[in-house]
Parts: sequence; C-alpha cells; structure tokens
Amino acid sequence: MRLAVIRGGDSPEREVSLRTGAAVAEGLRELGHEVTEFDIDVLTTGALQQALPDTVFNALHGGKGENGAVQGALEIMGIPYTGSGVTASALAMDKIASKRIFESAGLETPDWCALRKGERVAAADFCRRCGWPVVVKPSGLGSTIGISIAKDTASLEAALDQAFDLDEAVLLEQFVEGREVTVAVLDGDPPRALPVVEVVPREGFYDYQAKYTKGATEYIVPAELPEETVAALEFAAIKTFDIIGCRDIARADFIISGNHLWLLEINTLPGMTETSLVPKAAAAAGITFNGLLEEIINSAMRRGKG
Repeated sequence: MRLAVIRGGDSPEREVSLRTGAAVAEGLRELGHEVTEFDIDVLTTGALQQALPDTVFNALHGGKGENGAVQGALEIMGIPYTGSGVTASALAMDKIASKRIFESAGLETPDWCALRKGERVAAADFCRRCGWPVVVKPSGLGSTIGISIAKDTASLEAALDQAFDLDEAVLLEQFVEGREVTVAVLDGDPPRALPVVEVVPREGFYDYQAKYTKGATEYIVPAELPEETVAALEFAAIKTFDIIGCRDIARADFIISGNHLWLLEINTLPGMTETSLVPKAAAAAGITFNGLLEEIINSAMRRGKG
C-alpha cells in the first residue's frame, strides 16, 4: 500500500513523535509498503493530498495531532487514517471531559477538581477535602508534561503556575499510592486487551524523563498480578476504550491500590518508540512490532473501505 506517516508537530511532545514516526516508517517499509514521511510542523495539506496515500499512519503526540484537529483535517480531505476519530480524540485528550465520562460510566477514578485560571480558592478547598499530596495536571497535554505532585500549599502554588503556563484548564487529582499499570487495547470485533504492563520508575514518579530515558524505569510484562485482577483491568480498559469511542489502538492507565483499580486516563495515540509500553505489551502477546503496525493499518483500511 501507499502509506503516509505524519509525525513531529508543534506540541511539547514533538521529539517523541519524531522518534515514533521514524520507528513506524521503518517498520512499514520492512512490511513492503511504500511510505512517505511528513513532518506536520512544516506540512501543507496540499502536499499530503498530492501524495495520494491509501492511509495515513498518525504518529503525532499531543496538541493538534491528538486532540481531534488533525483528525478533522484528514476527514475533510477524505483520507483514511489510523487511530481514534475527532470526537474520541478530543474527549480523551481533555482530562476534565474524560473524567466526567469515566464517572458517568461507573469507572473508578481518583477524586478530582477542574480549575480555570484564577480559581485558586477551589484548589485550596479541594486540598482540604482530600488531603496532601495532590496531583496537578494541565488538562490538555500528554506524556505527563507539566504534571506535578504537590505536598503543601507552597508547592501547590508553584505547580499551578507551571500548569497554567501550559494550559487554560488544570485538573487537580487526589494522589493515590499504589502500583502503576497500563493496558493496551487493540480494536476488533470485539476489541481485545494486550498483557498488562507494570511500570516501576527507578526514582520519583513516572514522569516525562522516566518515560523516555532508557534505564529510568523498570517494565514488568506481563505484570505479576492475580488472574482476577488482570481480568478486571482488561474489562475496565476495554470498557473505557468503548465509551470514549476509541479506534485501532489505545492505552488505559491505572493505579492499583488495595482492591481498587483507579483509572487515570486513556491515550489514543500511544508511543511507538524503543521505550514505549504498547510494543512491550504486544511482544508479550507474541505480536512483533511490525505485526502490531500491520494490525493497526489493516483496522484503519477496513474502516476506510467501509
């Protein structure tokens, strides 16, 4: 097939996207496809249209590449693409909107509070109610960019300043101590969960540096968990995939604390770098990296033809 890989972009996750895109393009070429790479940061829509790809493999992360904007442009151009559509992308990228959906679906998620600039009183009220520490997250960014754990009033103010510098909306979230795991879901009829991956940072929490620095995090796959816990995680991940309306591939993140499986978020464009979680989970299921790419492309092509 004639494929286009779009990568780069202008979000804070540009460098990770470039790495994902390079790995994806190499794998697709090894599968025998004709691949053209486009850096969205300098791309004109005319250049992509002139390439006449059968499908676009979306290797962008964050920003317009993940929040539905690029998906909308591809819809207008009539070009099939991998990953979730406009609505699901926008909902998953907006941490506040997705929290509301999780709760309405009965999924267990840590207590939270939505803030706009200037709403510091609401932040103080939330901290009094939930206690310290609290997690501060820009609502519309990925890859843990701008996320802080505030342990007191002074660190909360600094964390809010940082988060509001990056986004107009901020999510305050109850801090939950526990084991951090992630569950990738591959689309299908029905969708299926890949083996659970546990992430264990060498120090601190699973932030941007821990995610993308070799050796900074230990990955246990499949996670060493009771069968009933694995089944419950798979059920929750697939349910999240369905209620958000995800397509092709997505990854749901959880904290296991006691008997609770706390859903944090779902990522509609998970990374495909050498340290990324989805390829590790696929390998544990006996799916090679190139085999994973082929499944994603085939899923998108079936949808495009339909």
